[in-house]
Amino acid sequence: LTLLPPGTETDMDTSTIRGILHATAVDAGAVGYDELYGYGIINAYEAVNAALQ
Repeated sequence: LTLLPPGTETDMDTSTIRGILHATAVDAGAVGYDELYGYGIINAYEAVNAALQ
């Protein structure tokens, strides 16, 4: 799930987008990846800001 402002051009591949989502997720449950929460809860605000940098 990634949403950038209209007119934003990016050459990011899926691996880069996935990395941004992992890096900006809010950890939930056990530290790091876990079966219940995965990498955590998506922080859309931080993910979009990171993608625009």
